[in-house]
Amino acid sequence: MDSNSQIIEALSHLKPISLEEMNAVALMKRLDTKFILSVDRLSDLLARVKNDYALLTINGDNIFDYRTTYYDTDELETYTDHLRGKSIRHKVRIREYINTQASYFEIKKKQNSGVTDKVRIKTEVINQDLEPEQRSFFNTHLDHSDGETYSKVLTNTFNRITLANPKDNERVTIDYNLGFDDDKKIQSFANLCIVEIKQPRINRFTPIFLHLKLMGIRPLRISKYCLGVSTLQDVKSNLFKPKLRTINKIIN
Repeated sequence: MDSNSQIIEALSHLKPISLEEMNAVALMKRLDTKFILSVDRLSDLLARVKNDYALLTINGDNIFDYRTTYYDTDELETYTDHLRGKSIRHKVRIREYINTQASYFEIKKKQNSGVTDKVRIKTEVINQDLEPEQRSFFNTHLDHSDGETYSKVLTNTFNRITLANPKDNERVTIDYNLGFDDDKKIQSFANLCIVEIKQPRINRFTPIFLHLKLMGIRPLRISKYCLGVSTLQDVKSNLFKPKLRTINKIIN
């Protein structure tokens, strides 16, 4: 049985949860912890947590297709801020939920406390530059940046599985089959899986935290946007190279 079949089989043992029920743990303001593993270990992780987490299921689907378009300045301000570990930083993107045909213009803001705060509006327009409504929303929520200076940098596609643990007010996203496209080059990380645990405050004793530790998987700060920029574009990426080596070691 291949990895995809094993994942589907593992998912069949999780209790489904609806989108409405999942919204109870939407956690638009949260603390995040990320882990990476190879896709062929994902079915093992899912089997370990099947009794503690519910699986987002919409119209019978539980593996969802996502597409994200990232925007940045010509100097790649948001990429550079992230790489340098700037405590207060942001990302600007349009996220498309392919299965439900919904799109949102989103701003993710990282506070110096480590809290991630996400704000968004529905949108149907995805262009090279931000549209007037998007720029207005941008300028309302970001004081020291100008939406006029932001333009499309790259597009990222992936599959997502979403789990919920209402008991601990915890949400988990599992992204894999990652692909990047900047209209000049493409790059895929088909065997890379990114697990992101989202909580109102860090709790390292929830079931998935404990099982990841038992599997020998440790937290790793990783940004899909930075991964895409550093592998597609001719930019300074010395600070990201150790993570790239870790990623390549895990997936190969």
